[in-house]
Amino acid sequence: MSTIKILFTGVGGQGIITSGVVLGEAAILENKNAVMSEVHGLAQRGGMVNVEMKIGDAKSPLIEEGASDIVVGMEPSETYRLRKRYNRNSSIIINTNPIVPFTTSIGLGSYPDVNNLLNSFKKVYNRLYLIDADLLARKAGNPVTASIVFVGAVSGLKEMETTIRKEAVIKAIENHFPSKLLDINLKAFYLGYEITRNRDNNVV
Repeated sequence: MSTIKILFTGVGGQGIITSGVVLGEAAILENKNAVMSEVHGLAQRGGMVNVEMKIGDAKSPLIEEGASDIVVGMEPSETYRLRKRYNRNSSIIINTNPIVPFTTSIGLGSYPDVNNLLNSFKKVYNRLYLIDADLLARKAGNPVTASIVFVGAVSGLKEMETTIRKEAVIKAIENHFPSKLLDINLKAFYLGYEITRNRDNNVV
């Protein structure tokens, strides 16, 4: 069984762990092995959160340097900070909306120019998907569904077709959320799914 390695990164409050859990549950529904680890850095205060996941023939979730197959970057500067964890052929999904740290807001630091940051990605990486996950989540009906927008975007990638079927991810979403939240999360899933599914290998 081949192994697919997924790195999630962002800050506390973005639902990063939820994204990993849903994809892990979908893998289990497909009778695939899934292992996951979490790293928190003052997550409750907007600090970094990383989740590493392997689906397939793996015992440890830890991903070797430069070996991530898929990167889910829910916050652009955090994604850039972990650039040694992936390579130019990784599939990289990045939220175009930054979350400026509290310390920066009060003048104790600076946040890089987002356009320059995203342009630097475009120059290096071959499979880059820039998505406004916050806008899509609002379109789905609730901004907190951005994490499921990313689940949909991961599910739409070509390399996921033979790993986890879309139907299994939908079933995992149905199992994970109460009925009153199901419709908006399914909408969020499909909005993310259509973006990567329709763009194929094109760099955004």
